Amino acid sequence: MKKLKLLIISVMLVLIPIVSINTVKADMASPIVTEYKARVKNPSGTTLYDFDYNNGKVSIKEIKHLDFDTIIKDVETEETINNELYGYSPSLGGYIKLTDIEAFGNIDLDTFNNFGSGKLYVFREGAYLYKGPSKTYGKVDGNVMLPVGTVVEYEYSDVLFAYVTYNGVSGWVYYYQRSMGPYEEGSSLASIESTELITIEDTILYNDPFTKTKKIFTIPNGTKLTSKYEYIYDRATYYYVEYNGNAGWIVNDIGLLRENAKIFNRSTPIKICKNRVNEEETTCSDVITTIPKNKITSVKYVTENGYNTWFFVNYDGKTGWVFDNEGIGTSNCISEAIDGSELFNLLKDTYLYDDIFGNITTKVVKAGSVEYDFMEFENADDENSDKWIHIVDKGWIKVNTSSSEPIEPETPENPTTNPTTPEEPEKPNSKTILIKDLINYCVVGACILSLTTFVVIKLVNKNKETKTEETKE
Repeated sequence: MKKLKLLIISVMLVLIPIVSINTVKADMASPIVTEYKARVKNPSGTTLYDFDYNNGKVSIKEIKHLDFDTIIKDVETEETINNELYGYSPSLGGYIKLTDIEAFGNIDLDTFNNFGSGKLYVFREGAYLYKGPSKTYGKVDGNVMLPVGTVVEYEYSDVLFAYVTYNGVSGWVYYYQRSMGPYEEGSSLASIESTELITIEDTILYNDPFTKTKKIFTIPNGTKLTSKYEYIYDRATYYYVEYNGNAGWIVNDIGLLRENAKIFNRSTPIKICKNRVNEEETTCSDVITTIPKNKITSVKYVTENGYNTWFFVNYDGKTGWVFDNEGIGTSNCISEAIDGSELFNLLKDTYLYDDIFGNITTKVVKAGSVEYDFMEFENADDENSDKWIHIVDKGWIKVNTSSSEPIEPETPENPTTNPTTPEEPEKPNSKTILIKDLINYCVVGACILSLTTFVVIKLVNKNKETKTEETKE
């Protein structure tokens, strides 16, 4: 399956709870770093602090003094507090200024393979190599900085750092792209990704994804492109593309081509809008038509506008935008087929239904390997309930969750034909009964991630506004 990253990348990277205490209370969401040992390097020692957030203000409390050369056995978070970097030690129960300590200790690379491997492209200066997965380890000897244009590969990483080798020198490079990290800066590295795109308005090509100091070119509306690199910063995804001999970054209002994708609205009719609305609105006034419930609709491309996801669809010869956002309680109850279909091993001939929760028909799906695009739990709130499966170009069948065997349907009233009864099949290995059954859990998990993401971002924005008001005062 292609392009599963459409919703996964944005959810995963935003969700990682790396925020500053300036915006969210520390105990609500702390930056995730790999725990390390440290020692106090300041000859005058340092102070252990406690911080609390109350009514838009950060209160500071000194706990105790730590002498020079004191060993701190665990630092597990790093964050910016009142414009200064601190690390939190659970064993000490407080925060220490990172400028007063240095990390040390052996690093077991085998513990850094949970995030998988990847490739990164250096697009701006500042990609220094460090001795460990924190800036408190210090830069490697020689202050090695990866040159702009360099491509590096990694096998070991955590949320913030990746372990790479350049010109025979190995070290940890900060590759976390969002400004919500402990250092309140995005990395200098972009992900190497190939994504099929389409411009949905005249789109400016920039030389830099942040400063936008130079407009290179304007790409016409409706142009299909393929990205080389991608960078997710704040709530926007930047794509590096080439067009007519020009190369640079495009951002916002970019369609991600989803030529094999479909949407299914399980429980309610949904509106097709002529135009998208902004992130604060939940509906449109220029309704083209309505898609009845229990309909499967083709998707041409998808955009993400702030918190919102918009599908550009073709239904009954009419094209327009369908809105979907479960994060703020306005979901259209849409399930999305991710660029194609999967296979299911049907154990016996099974009657089709005319719709999900509909009437049984006299039509039959033969036993064997069948292709499906949607799988819905009968009870959407209970993943142990029976499942409805949509067989491509045929219709819906119903199966047991526990065994993944088709449910024996009631005989249709006055059937004109009856399904043949195949020989009793050998009992298959349960692992081979249903391919990709895990996708159901991903759907449930994505809803939870979406809601969590929304809460975190709203808190961030709210408290930034509070801080701004305090500054004005």
